[in-house]
Amino acid sequence: MLQTLQRAGFIVGQRSMDRTPEPYEWLKAALYDQRVSIPDHETLRTELISLEVDSKTEKVDHPPTGSKDLADALAGVVYGLSMRRDVWTQHRVTPGKFIRTQLRAS
Repeated sequence: MLQTLQRAGFIVGQRSMDRTPEPYEWLKAALYDQRVSIPDHETLRTELISLEVDSKTEKVDHPPTGSKDLADALAGVVYGLSMRRDVWTQHRVTPGKFIRTQLRAS
């Protein structure tokens, strides 16, 4: 898939959703703040509702019989766009101040 997009001229990259809970923290904040609109998709909804956080590692995972592929994709997009400096500039937001505020609120 990455190679296909790359050949079509897209800038692509990989980001792990398993190393840190940060992408899911950003997704949660964006959903609660209504800063993101998501499709009405039954599998995505089921995955998001079923997500579990390991209390020892703080990693977000799916239950043994579940999946989180769509949830990972959504978290990756929200996190990836949230980390882009031009998005912050466009909305006249100071990233450091916003991140500190969000972390204190959670």
